[in-house]
Amino acid sequence: MTAVMLAPRAIIVRVLMPLAGAFFLSAVYRNIMAVVGPPMAEELGLDASALGLMASALFGALGFVQVPLGLALDRFGPRRVQVVLLTIGAVACLLFARSTALPEMIGARVLMGIGICACLMAGFTANAQWWPKQRIPVMNGWFMAVGSSGGLAATLPAQWAVGIVGWRGLFDIIGAVTIASAIWIALVLPDHPSAGSRRSSIAEQLRDVARIWTAPFFWRVAPAGALSSAIMHAWLALWVGGWLRDVANMPPTAAATILLMANGAQMVGLVVVGSFASRLQARGKSALVAIGAFAGTLAMLQLVIAATHGAWPWVWWVVFGFFATSSSASYGVLTQHFPPALAGRATTALNLLVLTSSFAMQWGVGIVIDLWPRPPGGGYAPEGYRVALICQGVLHLLSIVWLLWPRQERPTN
Repeated sequence: MTAVMLAPRAIIVRVLMPLAGAFFLSAVYRNIMAVVGPPMAEELGLDASALGLMASALFGALGFVQVPLGLALDRFGPRRVQVVLLTIGAVACLLFARSTALPEMIGARVLMGIGICACLMAGFTANAQWWPKQRIPVMNGWFMAVGSSGGLAATLPAQWAVGIVGWRGLFDIIGAVTIASAIWIALVLPDHPSAGSRRSSIAEQLRDVARIWTAPFFWRVAPAGALSSAIMHAWLALWVGGWLRDVANMPPTAAATILLMANGAQMVGLVVVGSFASRLQARGKSALVAIGAFAGTLAMLQLVIAATHGAWPWVWWVVFGFFATSSSASYGVLTQHFPPALAGRATTALNLLVLTSSFAMQWGVGIVIDLWPRPPGGGYAPEGYRVALICQGVLHLLSIVWLLWPRQERPTN
């Protein structure tokens, strides 16, 4: 595509919407296991740690490719990167639909992770390229809110689709839609005038990566941002389905309905936290206050859910979804702290920690749950879920104290 300068409305139509469409699909990829995971585990006889490993393989692959992804986004731009990777994701869906054993499923989930690895980062990179600095947090929030509606599609609609075409047919459909998304981006998304304008050497690019990883401000923001996302992915993308079945004793349709409501609340929360952060900055205050408020509430909710033993699940998980959104503001704060030329590498640096933490958290919850014997009637022991929530909540609170502890950092130039 020819490099052009765009008016705000054109940026929304030609940049934000096609990239948000791809992020919509990535939310389906990430969250679909919350619906298909429990019945798949029963069908294949998987224990909790095996299910957690299969689901989290996607996040492990996502994390593994973040450093080269950041280099690629800054060098080639979101359009070229997304078209190639989404094609890989579509092939992975078709392979998963035809898998018959756990190793094959894990391999396909790894390829899915590679295929969607740029969906969030491409949007953040494009926002950093096309919008003024003060608009980045709110536009990141809107981008994530629109794209995260894919989490809604991975709840009740997915449950209905599985009943009609089965889980294999569902993944065939997802693969076909992914190819359509790649074509949309190839035809509509323009390259920013700065894309590829500075052809620095790989050595120079890696030195820039080192500048990000050694910046004190990065390590101030990263722990809370990574844990917020990892906890969200651990529960809304996998384990809340089992929790609703094993702790709250809910049937699959009711559980999918709660997942739908929680993901809807998450979409609202993404807009609210981005707007909150932008408003604070407009008044000369730190956006870290917005991150701390949302992340702190999420940490306390984990302890509340653990203490209520399955009571009020409709309330707690919907509120959980609303506040599990602070990492979107974390990305915006980081891109403001570093030069625009490093936007892709700054966001992917945080995303590397987000995704490796998500891999560890999804699998780790399964390992904790397996410390208790499985009940005779099937499912997993409620005590395991409770202990996992408590451990996560305490760790999350510590990261928020670290985030808000007073000190000063200068922007990295």
